Amino acid sequence: MKLRDWKYIDRQRTYFVRIPKQVATNIDIRKEYESIQLKSISNYRKALSSKNVNSKKYSHLLLPLGIQNRAAISLDIKENINLINTLLCSDMVVENQLGDMFEMVIKSDINISPDCDRRTIIKEILEYLSELVSKEQKFENEGMSKFRFKYVNDIVEQVISNFELLINPLGSKYELEFDYNDQVYLGNLMSKTDLGVISKSKGSVLSGYLSLAHILELLSFDSQIFIPFLSDFVDIDKELNRPNRKSFLLPKELDGSPDIKKEFIKNLTEIYSEIKEWRKNSKEYMSDEMSKEFTRYLLPICHMTRFNLYLDVNDIFALRNRPFEYRDEWMKLFYQKDPLFKKS
Repeated sequence: MKLRDWKYIDRQRTYFVRIPKQVATNIDIRKEYESIQLKSISNYRKALSSKNVNSKKYSHLLLPLGIQNRAAISLDIKENINLINTLLCSDMVVENQLGDMFEMVIKSDINISPDCDRRTIIKEILEYLSELVSKEQKFENEGMSKFRFKYVNDIVEQVISNFELLINPLGSKYELEFDYNDQVYLGNLMSKTDLGVISKSKGSVLSGYLSLAHILELLSFDSQIFIPFLSDFVDIDKELNRPNRKSFLLPKELDGSPDIKKEFIKNLTEIYSEIKEWRKNSKEYMSDEMSKEFTRYLLPICHMTRFNLYLDVNDIFALRNRPFEYRDEWMKLFYQKDPLFKKS
C-alpha cells in the first residue's frame, strides 16, 4: 500500500473518520470526539503556516490517525483475498467498510467467502494466555528510549512474546512462564491456520519504541515488522497507561528549534489528556470495542508504540542505504553484536 505523502493533505479541506449515529446515538459524545479531531487539525494548520522550516516539515505529526488520506493499493489475487478476509472479519467499523468496498471492486473476478479462522484462533490463544500472563504492566521510563537487538534462538518464545504484547503492550511486570502442556495446547491451536505476521520470525529481532510515522516509513521498505498497536486485539487502555509526555515521539531535528518543539509538546500533551478522558466517558455510550476503535483515530501520527522488526543478514545490510532517522544508531547495535556488520 502506498499512502499519499502527508504534506499534500489539503489544509483547507481536511476530512476525518466520524462516528456513525448507529454506533453512538449520544450526540454529545460524538461532538466531543469531533472536537478533539478538529483541535488536532487546527494545531496542524497552525504549525504548517509557521515561517519556521521545521514547524512546516513536521506539522503532519500533529494530525490524528483518523485523518482521511489517499492510498494506492496494488495486490495480486492471493493478497486480495487475504486482505479482504482480514478486513471483513475485523471488529472495526472502518476495516469492515474497506473490506466491503474491495469485495465490490473484485467480486466479478473472484468469489469471496470470508474465512475468519485466523481471527478466531488468535482470540482463543489470547484467552488462554491471559490466564498465564502477568495482570500488571511494567512501565520502563528509560527503556522507551533504547533499542534492543538480539538473535532469535527460540522461535516459540518469540511468537508467544508477540501475543503477550497484545495483552501488555508496554511489557509485563512478571516474566511469562509456560510449560510443556501449555506449548502442546498452543501448538495445536496455531497449527489450524496461518496466523500472519504475529507468528513470523527471522534470524534476529530489533525491538523498541517508534512513532507511527517512523513505522509507516519502515513498512514502505517492505519490512517484516510486528506492531501490537495495529492489531484490534491490543489492550488500548494499557497502551495509553503512561505519562502523556511518554506517549509520543518527535524527531531529533526539532531539538534545533526549541520553541517549536515546546509548542508541539504542549499541544500534544493536551490532546492526550482529552483523548484519555474521551475514552473513559465514551464507554458509557457505545460498546467497548467501538470506543477502542475510535480512540485510536484520535491519536496523533507521532504516537509512540512498541515494535519488533525481524531481520536477516540481507535486511541488515539493506538498512545501511535507507534514509531513516535511527539508521546510524541501529547500525551501531548491529556491529556491536557482530563485526560482520561493521562498515569499513
